[in-house]
Amino acid sequence: MIVGSPDWRRVVAMLVEDDRRTAFAMAVLGTTRSEVESRLGGRRAGRALHALAEVALVTEDAEGVLSADGAVFHDLLHGSATARATRGPERFLRGGRIAQYPAGADDRRALLELVVDRAIGTGEVLDERRVNERLGDFTDDVAMLRRALVDAGLLERTRSGSEYARPDADVPGDARTAGAEAADASPAAPTDAAAPTDAAAPTDAARARTT
Repeated sequence: MIVGSPDWRRVVAMLVEDDRRTAFAMAVLGTTRSEVESRLGGRRAGRALHALAEVALVTEDAEGVLSADGAVFHDLLHGSATARATRGPERFLRGGRIAQYPAGADDRRALLELVVDRAIGTGEVLDERRVNERLGDFTDDVAMLRRALVDAGLLERTRSGSEYARPDADVPGDARTAGAEAADASPAAPTDAAAPTDAAAPTDAARARTT
């Protein structure tokens, strides 16, 4: 059990001194206190083991068997990473993977920008399988992450629908996703109602006036 909250400097300092380092190495191998005392002498072994126990590098059971639990290193590394990532989109990652999606729109955008910057290079055009492989480094739900990137305008399908690229990628214009096609510019054919009709035939009265 860790006494207090030692930082990594204190733990590393414990392993600078030769006797402590020897005792720690022997504890990793699962030796006993008596074996350490035989190697270092009773007084030196006692001082070394006491110092190592203070920061939980070494523990001893009732029978004097020593062990070295690597959990202390894990805890220190985790605590250090958490402290460094208290600001910016990195704070939503754990071990480089998305731990949670932020609720705020600005934070969510910043997280997605970080992901696309790390996963897909500018100018790359990737099929869906390769996109999924890249995004798999950040989450197990790659489909949701891919849709989020597309919805945010950070990733887009090519016209074929089978590949993806960043909007700033140098992709030929005719390969990009197209919007609605422009309407046919050719004039519409006239309908029957609009078609010109033949001149009306002269009536009998009109023929009579001309005769």
